[in-house]
Amino acid sequence: EIGTDEAPSDRVAEVLRRHVGLELRGVEPVGSVEHLFTHRRLALDVFRARPVPGGRVRREGFVAHRWLRPEALLELAHAGATRKALALFGVTNEVSARAARDPRDRTPRRPRGASARP
Repeated sequence: EIGTDEAPSDRVAEVLRRHVGLELRGVEPVGSVEHLFTHRRLALDVFRARPVPGGRVRREGFVAHRWLRPEALLELAHAGATRKALALFGVTNEVSARAARDPRDRTPRRPRGASARP
């Protein structure tokens, strides 16, 4: 949907509006995440935005939808690329399923393969 000659930040609001009907405001880039699989490389641009008040998500093709507080995300299982994206927001410092973490250490660490926008 977003061509290689286009800036993702210019199109992210339009793409989400078209696919799930959600109107966004204040879209700003947070960083990028790169995740390596055995057979391919996944590169993601990560954004922060707020929904326009009163907006509703169109669930066509989706089983369910719910809004969560950032802290509630920690109760869910996430794949590696998602953990890296959450670390950019400072929600978690866990970037790997195998990462040993001291539960007292809440300092967000920039995951390998993730870069923050200035």
